[in-house]
Amino acid sequence: MYHIHGTSDAGFREAGCSCLRHRPSVDQLWSLTDFARPPMSHLLDQQGFAVVPHVLTTSEREQLIESLGPVTGAGRRGLLALPIVAQLARSSRLLDIVRPHLPADPRPVRAIYFDKVPETNWLVAWHQDLTLALRARVDAPGFGPWSVKDGVPHVQAPVHLLEQMLTTRLHLDDCDETNGALRVLPGSHRLGRLSAERIRLLRKHDPDHLCHLSAGDALLMRPLLLHASSRSQSNRHRRVLHIEYAAFPLPDPLEWHEAEHDENRPTHGAAVKPTTVSHTRLRENSSRSRHTNCEEHTCWAREKIV
Repeated sequence: MYHIHGTSDAGFREAGCSCLRHRPSVDQLWSLTDFARPPMSHLLDQQGFAVVPHVLTTSEREQLIESLGPVTGAGRRGLLALPIVAQLARSSRLLDIVRPHLPADPRPVRAIYFDKVPETNWLVAWHQDLTLALRARVDAPGFGPWSVKDGVPHVQAPVHLLEQMLTTRLHLDDCDETNGALRVLPGSHRLGRLSAERIRLLRKHDPDHLCHLSAGDALLMRPLLLHASSRSQSNRHRRVLHIEYAAFPLPDPLEWHEAEHDENRPTHGAAVKPTTVSHTRLRENSSRSRHTNCEEHTCWAREKIV
């Protein structure tokens, strides 16, 4: 098993993941040799993910954990309504990390808090993040199909817009293979929206990586990157604050659900129910569209529960 180390000029630790099977990736081969490494922005574009170390201090993590409190179910949505999350998501610290990798100024558009523990445990099959949380359902060219979760309309967005988004996963605990760390398929974000059969073939032939992160680190990832997670085998928490950034305005009359300046939004995020989705079920659902939106291998019931 190989481990990736080192930093680029931007201060990023390069994709800090371990190869689970097959052959080592290109960045791992660089770490075994002494070749010059490309800048992290290039690796993020090529691989679809990167690790930024030491984004949060111990005291900041403790403050977040205390403020967010215990989680009922797998997690809580709508957390940009919480001042502590909104301030962090819009801080210069996070915006400066995200901005170099988007074509325009980033705007936080969704925040979710996950806590994977023995009492609330789940696994997630391989998928892409294809949906946006919006304020109301309004038909617009290129957007669809629609679904509803916790009373919030969600819609699959056009690929060219998803390519202008970046997710930051802030880890509040150490994360490894024992407590449900994220697995990714490097470079899969460059292939557009993937069918269930295409995902099956990619999983068969391409190596996946398990992302080891320390508490306080951030994982940057593209929404179109194939990713999955296993059940935790540990008694430890695996708490993650997941923040999505967009670098585009929505076409009228669509509006983000977590509006930036809406002071009337509720102050408590909605609970997310853990869901187990098998590869067999995903294959069965790939042939039909359901109200839970299991189209194109993206099951809305579990899309964000990772």
